[in-house]
Amino acid sequence: MQYLRANLSKKVGRLVDWSGGFWERRYSAEPVLDDTALVGRLRYVLAHGVKEGLVEKCAQWRGLTCLPQLLGAARRLFHWFNWTKRWSKRGSGSRAEGEGRFAEQWAEPVELEVAPLPCWVGKSEEERLPG
Repeated sequence: MQYLRANLSKKVGRLVDWSGGFWERRYSAEPVLDDTALVGRLRYVLAHGVKEGLVEKCAQWRGLTCLPQLLGAARRLFHWFNWTKRWSKRGSGSRAEGEGRFAEQWAEPVELEVAPLPCWVGKSEEERLPG
């Protein structure tokens, strides 16, 4: 997690021209010991936007969410920028001047695949909702 957080903060910091601390606090791994705790963590993540009062329902949240995939067969495609490929071309003369790290030639499509929680396999949407 230290490696992930350090590298993510450096890359995002460069994108938004931000230096200094990026994360609010140190990483803390908390064990998820049972299905109830797992469902609670998922509900917490999906509640972003609702708990801040920005939307009434989590389905209205326009930010990054996996809710459409959890509710049906929706597909989400993202661009993965293969910077290893970009750096391997460095110095070969094949890169155009001024071409950035987010150029389309480095982008590879990646589909976000989401599966139901193991405790929800075979249950209907109504059965997954709180009583």
